[in-house]
Amino acid sequence: MSMFKLVKYIEIMKNFTKFLGENRSGWMKMLLVVMGMVWGFGVFGATRYSVATGNWNSTATWSSSRGGASGASVPVAGDVVYIDAYTVTVTATAECESVTFDQASGTLTVNTGITLTVSGEIYSSIQTYTKTATISGLGILNCGSIAVGKNLTYSVLADYTNTLISTISTLNCSGNINIHGDYYSSYKKHSTFSIEGGIVS
Repeated sequence: MSMFKLVKYIEIMKNFTKFLGENRSGWMKMLLVVMGMVWGFGVFGATRYSVATGNWNSTATWSSSRGGASGASVPVAGDVVYIDAYTVTVTATAECESVTFDQASGTLTVNTGITLTVSGEIYSSIQTYTKTATISGLGILNCGSIAVGKNLTYSVLADYTNTLISTISTLNCSGNINIHGDYYSSYKKHSTFSIEGGIVS
């Protein structure tokens, strides 16, 4: 949640509490109105899926559903981002809640002099096949944590590997880096976080 959205939420709560005062019978009404306004301000964020190779700040890159029509708004602070089999390039400073490389191999590139801040997790998931996701560019990527291979899928009895490659100039992770793998019915689910360039803090 961005600071702007949080401030607006607190402002709404204060105003309605003051408006209703001691009228306890109005609390249910207040709750319903506030919930509507909270959704209107987008406090809970949106979900965006890459549906084309392109720039982060272009609506042609994003959809509100997986494989859906492009034209969705550009991800901002508080939004959940999924990058599939495309290259998404950050050309202007941006923020979001999380980035997930899901379903297919994808690439996230941050250009020189640009910073992408992911307040939560960068996540590369193991689904039902081998795939490689890449973080690249000469810019800066800040994140809360990194997970590779979380939420293992057992529906396909086969060996497969999930790899997250980092070649980005600067990757700052304020929390944990977790690498998940498993051995199931003689089949191996491998996870790899490969630092092939740049600096990871």
